[in-house]
Amino acid sequence: MSTGPSVIVKKSGFWAALAQGFFGTLMVAIICGTALGFYGLRTLDRHAGSLSEHITKVMPEVLAAIEDWRATLPAMVADPFNDRRAPEYRESVEIAARLVATNDRRGPCVVVDARNKGTETVSLLAVRIVVLDDQQVPLGEASVYVASPLVLPDADMRGPLLPNSQRPIAVRVPGAAAAAAVSIEVADIRVWNGPLSDEETIDLDAPDDDNLTLPAGAGLPT
Repeated sequence: MSTGPSVIVKKSGFWAALAQGFFGTLMVAIICGTALGFYGLRTLDRHAGSLSEHITKVMPEVLAAIEDWRATLPAMVADPFNDRRAPEYRESVEIAARLVATNDRRGPCVVVDARNKGTETVSLLAVRIVVLDDQQVPLGEASVYVASPLVLPDADMRGPLLPNSQRPIAVRVPGAAAAAAVSIEVADIRVWNGPLSDEETIDLDAPDDDNLTLPAGAGLPT
């Protein structure tokens, strides 16, 4: 009779094998990621000096290009953004908000009435609307642009507010169904500076130097 060493085979279930495979793969991924991270830091440290030197050389050119950004755009694009922040013009803008009942299931909405009583064009008017309960506790809020440099209906941009003009808009505010009052504040206001000069923009209607028309009688020599 053989008296050799016995071999004990321990059988594991499906979930145990799956867990071992998962954690084994996770450990390999962590080791590889750590090695790649150290290699990347070493490479970055090696080239940090040349990279900073390159940024130092390029930065003045970038700043100069940003300063003259209007000169690279046509007038129809650059003109609307030729504005300035003007908090002092707030006194010339009359703005009010009220709750209005509606016939749909979404409940009441907030109607904002804005009127430009001044002589300048408001290029941007951002307001913050807060609905309150009877204890003046905020229930919800929304921020909207009453005026904007361009008219883009899909982005809720309604265009500039001209002098002596009035603009009512309807705004859906969360919590308006249980609200008893509404508060509104002006978050930002900008005023248009007027059209840019020809030197500050490019003229799309200017003749192209490559397509100049020769005067009559001026042909190529024969």
